[in-house]
Amino acid sequence: MICPACSNRFDEQTVPRREYPLRGKEQDGRHPSSIVFCPTCELGMAWPAPVAEQMDEYNAAFWETAQELTFEPKRYPNYYALAKARWAQIERNLIEKSGEHCELALLDIGAGHGFLGWAAARSGKVQLKEYTAVEPDHTFRQSLENTWRRSWPSVKFFAFASLPQVPGRFDLVVLSHVLEHLPDPRPTLESVREKLSPNGMVFIEVPNQDYRFKQYLFPHVLFFNRQSLETLVRGSGLMPAFLGGFGRRVAGQPSWDSERLGLLTKSVLKLKGILPVDLVADFLNRDLCADRRNEEGTWLRLLAGR
Repeated sequence: MICPACSNRFDEQTVPRREYPLRGKEQDGRHPSSIVFCPTCELGMAWPAPVAEQMDEYNAAFWETAQELTFEPKRYPNYYALAKARWAQIERNLIEKSGEHCELALLDIGAGHGFLGWAAARSGKVQLKEYTAVEPDHTFRQSLENTWRRSWPSVKFFAFASLPQVPGRFDLVVLSHVLEHLPDPRPTLESVREKLSPNGMVFIEVPNQDYRFKQYLFPHVLFFNRQSLETLVRGSGLMPAFLGGFGRRVAGQPSWDSERLGLLTKSVLKLKGILPVDLVADFLNRDLCADRRNEEGTWLRLLAGR
């Protein structure tokens, strides 16, 4: 077996392993049974790895019931809240590097609802001139196009089904919760490097060893800690400028005042239709500690350049 992060070759039968959480479901031969760990960089890998056809089948059906026409943060405050937290981290680094009111061409790979772009468009400190979304789901691509034409007509918008279709170079490329789904993410990162402008940045967010606190992991196939994520990024020709953990501590270690804050947040969510969306998002982020640096937290965030 070859580690996709550090290229170390090892025998999967002789390295540390743990059970792959499937929420009590019995093994059916179609899901991984174990997570094995690279003895060099500590990357966790699903074993046996799902075959490409299985992953394609899963991804094609993930949003099959979606019938959206547009995406509004008020309808999906949880997703918007996390996008705001990610953007806050990105924005600080952009301003340090390029100053306020810099123009930005943004490529969002695995864009989903497109709320990272929405947060960037609402920024008063950075001028979003172009937002390009890579999203394999046709329904989501169409909904993104409808949303951006209506809500942000002054921002150039493009949507593609895959990264190889995307032309041009970008000041910022975002891969938020993408790498953990790729059995071999290095070719994707190498392609991303070629999409960067001379001073461009890549933002990556992945779960921080989420086997520690989730009961169901499929279709995650890679499990990163700080060492393995940095090793992968450097091996792809990118130079990390920032790497840190964020979010709540893992299960069994509740966030500060979580019970009281959780009840308050639930009350706010019931009123999400009438409250300002940013107020709702801020409550959610406080509950999730999404803006709080915590090396044992639920997410790892990394910024890198060429």
